[in-house]
Amino acid sequence: MRRLRTLNSFGRIGIGGQPWGWRGGGGDAAGVVCPVVDTFTDVDGTLLLAHTPDVDILGGGWDGGGIITGDKARIGVGAPSISLIDSGMSDMVLEATLTKDAGGVSQQIGLIIRSNALSTAFVYVRYIFLGFNDMRIVHGPDNTDYVVQPVAWPAGGTGTIRVEASGTLISVYLNDVFVVSTVTADELAEMHQGLWGFLGNYDADDFSVCPFP
Repeated sequence: MRRLRTLNSFGRIGIGGQPWGWRGGGGDAAGVVCPVVDTFTDVDGTLLLAHTPDVDILGGGWDGGGIITGDKARIGVGAPSISLIDSGMSDMVLEATLTKDAGGVSQQIGLIIRSNALSTAFVYVRYIFLGFNDMRIVHGPDNTDYVVQPVAWPAGGTGTIRVEASGTLISVYLNDVFVVSTVTADELAEMHQGLWGFLGNYDADDFSVCPFP
């Protein structure tokens, strides 16, 4: 497993050291802590509900679907699958590495940016395959698109999505390249982030929620 991308002292995402939330290594002089870090290292078959993240400052753990497979979180088949964790932050840098199902059946994969509970409204980013091949920032569960941007998913099936959310501005990057942004006040105060999938499996790894610089 690769080292997590973390916020460095220049306020950008960089590679090296351990996430700021990890004790015993990493961080910088500012002492900023990422309240959620998860490499999903656990016994195969462990439900996310029973899994303990590497760092979970608030201690609430995951809520929703998902299962550990090969030290990754496998998300969803069929109806939309959502897994949430409380970071205590509505402004944040959210990041995870997502791998399309090897069988090619993944159809929609994404990250929850701001949500309160599994059954209420939320803002999320999703990538749609199936001939669309675009990144969308969306309001759920009504699935209203704020913005749609065509972009190719990385060859090999694995890509890292990073979301920078500050106030009403939400910006999305794929493998460190800016893709799309929008401005919305929807769910502005909500502090849960997480994983989202629809119609097929995908694997998530190196999930982190860090303070916006």
